[in-house]
Amino acid sequence: MSARYELVDFGGDSRCKSWLAAWPVSPEIKWHYHPEFELNCVIKSEGWEHVGDGCRRFEPGVVTLLGTGVPHTWQNDLRQAPGVDTCQVLVIQFSRATFGDYFLDLPDNAALRHLLEESRRGLYLPPRAATRVRRLMEEMIGENNALRLARLLECLHLLHGADALTPLASVAYTPNAGDGRDARIAAIVAYVRDHLQDDIAQADIAARLEMTPQGFSRYFRAATGQTFVAFVNAVRVSAACERLINTSEAITDIAFCCGYNSLSNFNRQFLKHKNLSPRLYRAMHRGTPARRPA
Repeated sequence: MSARYELVDFGGDSRCKSWLAAWPVSPEIKWHYHPEFELNCVIKSEGWEHVGDGCRRFEPGVVTLLGTGVPHTWQNDLRQAPGVDTCQVLVIQFSRATFGDYFLDLPDNAALRHLLEESRRGLYLPPRAATRVRRLMEEMIGENNALRLARLLECLHLLHGADALTPLASVAYTPNAGDGRDARIAAIVAYVRDHLQDDIAQADIAARLEMTPQGFSRYFRAATGQTFVAFVNAVRVSAACERLINTSEAITDIAFCCGYNSLSNFNRQFLKHKNLSPRLYRAMHRGTPARRPA
């Protein structure tokens, strides 16, 4: 089964995303990968965690560090503890860019570099050894950018010093989540982000990759699990989030800069992806009062 590319939307001026993910308990395997690192901690549910060519039982309190491009998923047990009908996981996603251009290259950060290199196999920390890491991850939810980054570094420091930290994938495992498609997907993402104001036609992208429109459509859905049109809208909304937070541009201007020729379509797509209007999203991130529509 091929892993699907997952677009990570940092949704603003931060390059470290933290939230509590929740979904109904299901045995379905959603095998996916992304270029970002991921630190997660299971809060509720039990089952099997699949990482690369390895798998292991998970339970509440388990912490896992996943490297870039490592395919992974959780497969929930059908029979859960009484009252458990959802899987809840604390998720922290970040990239090398989160720390700046040279931070990881500093001699003082050799241990951190080693930890992130080892995370290509997925690193597992059992609940008995993960209490402090879990507490820091919980504190990161809703924290401001600087404190969230400080707590992330503390989490990684604790992981590096944990004797109970063990790899999930085999020593011979090399991430190849996209079956050779990673470079092509990365090129598509870069093109979309560089041409937000343009009319991005699927046929044009297909031609650039020397594929037929029909072949490109099948390829893209198989690689990402979504249509190309849906993907473009997700990237445009992500770019709009950054402008809403970091500029004072009018919402109409932001819509046009991000490729929407209709304000109503922009509002509709933004609400679909963020469950908020652009106006309310900006107000909430700036700490100014704004009323939700009734």
